[in-house]
Amino acid sequence: MAMGWKNLNIEYHKYPGENWPEEEFLPYAVTLSSGEQTQLNLAERGHCLSNGLWVREIRKLSQKGHQTSIIGTDYRSEMIPLAVAMFARWSQENFFKYCREHFGLDKLVDYCIEPVSESVKVVNPEYRRLDSQIRSSQGKLNRLLARFATLTLDAPIEPDKVEPFLQKKTICQEEIEAFQVQIKTLKEKRKQTPHYLKVKDLPEEEQFQQLSTKSKHFIDTIKMIAYRAETAMANLLGAPCYLTKFRDSCRRNSFTYAANRRCSSRPASATD
Repeated sequence: MAMGWKNLNIEYHKYPGENWPEEEFLPYAVTLSSGEQTQLNLAERGHCLSNGLWVREIRKLSQKGHQTSIIGTDYRSEMIPLAVAMFARWSQENFFKYCREHFGLDKLVDYCIEPVSESVKVVNPEYRRLDSQIRSSQGKLNRLLARFATLTLDAPIEPDKVEPFLQKKTICQEEIEAFQVQIKTLKEKRKQTPHYLKVKDLPEEEQFQQLSTKSKHFIDTIKMIAYRAETAMANLLGAPCYLTKFRDSCRRNSFTYAANRRCSSRPASATD
């Protein structure tokens, strides 16, 4: 997340390392983006990244003892607004999860298609094929190397037992060398192949179109307005249990309405 014209960055720290002592965390009364008043246990330190860049690290301590870390290059802003803005992302993720499940936010609105802008860059199909072949060959080579390492002669060293053993080792060694040559050749081809191409430069058989987004953006806007209206009405009820019952009732009514529409639009049969 970039903040301000100076392009100050703040993001989650996925691998923060060891937990900080809980004594470092202090309770702060904060106001969330929704207007709700709550308390967060926060602490901050300086943190040096592997590239030598010093960043600011802020951690939140949950009631169960879990520590969530964010790091950023905003060294001047107050800690509380930064923490509130970043941790508020959970509410956004919950919003999209709820809208996908109950408002069909990701569902297709129509099947219209439109051309892709010629300036858009996409992965070169030839590069993707070469990369897939390299990965496949590398996996086979790794399995051959593992099998070669397990070939041992446990029986007494006698000609009738040594010869089959040497043949197996030779065949396996030849397969390993063949795959090594093949992988080297493929890597050379991949190195000479552009990773990305503009859509206009794609071969004719590889060109494609995209689904139209105009109608979808309009319908999604209506769905989000409906969600805001539902949330506002549910918040008027106050208690969380009433809010859940209200939303369940809304979903049942929407399903009933959809079923009635399907029944009413179905042509009458000869037996009706």
